[in-house]
Amino acid sequence: MGRVYLLDARYEDAATLFQGVLEVATRDNSRNENESAEALHWLGNISAAQCEFGKAKKFYTRAQHTYASPNSLSSGHKISTISLAETGAERAHLCGLGHVYRAQSNYGHAEECFVGSQEIYSCIGDGQGLASTLQGLGYVYRLRFKLAEADGCFSRAHSIYTRIGDDMGRANALVGLVKVYCARSEYAQAKASFTQALKINTEISNVQDEANALCGMGEVYRNQSEYINAKRRYTEARNICDRIKDALGRAISACIRAGEIYRHRSKYTEAESCYTQAQGAHARVGNAEGQANAFYMVGEFYHHQSKYAEAASSYIQAEEFYACVNNDDGQAKALRDLGAVYCRQSKYTEAVSSYTRAGEIYRRQSRDVAAESCYSKVMNARGRC
Repeated sequence: MGRVYLLDARYEDAATLFQGVLEVATRDNSRNENESAEALHWLGNISAAQCEFGKAKKFYTRAQHTYASPNSLSSGHKISTISLAETGAERAHLCGLGHVYRAQSNYGHAEECFVGSQEIYSCIGDGQGLASTLQGLGYVYRLRFKLAEADGCFSRAHSIYTRIGDDMGRANALVGLVKVYCARSEYAQAKASFTQALKINTEISNVQDEANALCGMGEVYRNQSEYINAKRRYTEARNICDRIKDALGRAISACIRAGEIYRHRSKYTEAESCYTQAQGAHARVGNAEGQANAFYMVGEFYHHQSKYAEAASSYIQAEEFYACVNNDDGQAKALRDLGAVYCRQSKYTEAVSSYTRAGEIYRRQSRDVAAESCYSKVMNARGRC
């Protein structure tokens, strides 16, 4: 029943049930380690669903300690496949920690967790666990613009979920694939996959992931300049996030909606208010990636209004946040636009530095067209120094 409550976003009810299980399992001398670890794991899932990532991490770590081994991740993040495989249920907590680290934009630790749990799940033949791990890896690769690797992870996860009949997992894998399609500007495929994911989530009453799918559909429509459809989807997603008290979802929705407003309606006061709300919400839940995105969009807001000093300040903060979470694509984008702002201010030496750094990142990503564009702007800026 606790899992049903979690699926329905009834977090308090779910937490109460699993806390009860934990208390019974640990009472007096009748401690049952399996039940205790399972309850702690689900309490971690509940906390993560509410964007309480620090709390979730503590639950997952306690669950791991229940199955303590000398080489566990909790002691220095060193993964021992053999020891973890022997502890059985610890694989789930390792994967859970990976998802928490990913949500906190700590991609290095997230990848380490996912790779370790992937090996374990493969060894023991746990398809559902392997699919969840592959999804986590897929998002990490997507944020690092390793699109081929991300596509492979999401596709494998989708195949596994389809084979075992897990509709919720299948929908989530489709949403992951759409992120890859959008990055490639393959909007027809993105829209088709989002439509499938939305249909599945609606049928199984998975309200939280339904909101994510709606927000993703809005993004696809916005990229295709279908602004009326985009606004409708964002509004539907925002209503769901408000109903289930999803702070992070509200922040993402507010930020994207603000971008649509300022670009196409020139309502600058409303746009700035939305950005401020988004930044605050991302900061409260410790989402560095969200803060980076919010600062970047604020930079665009000021850039569009020819407020170049304010734009430069926002782009710099965005670039720093993107660098902290190893988001190369976001970092390059912020540096590229920072170079343009510097040119507007006749700060050509700074522009050369920004464009050069952006070009180097694009070159590492094998995005030759974007890299050459930056290097061309470097030459133009040098000619004005």
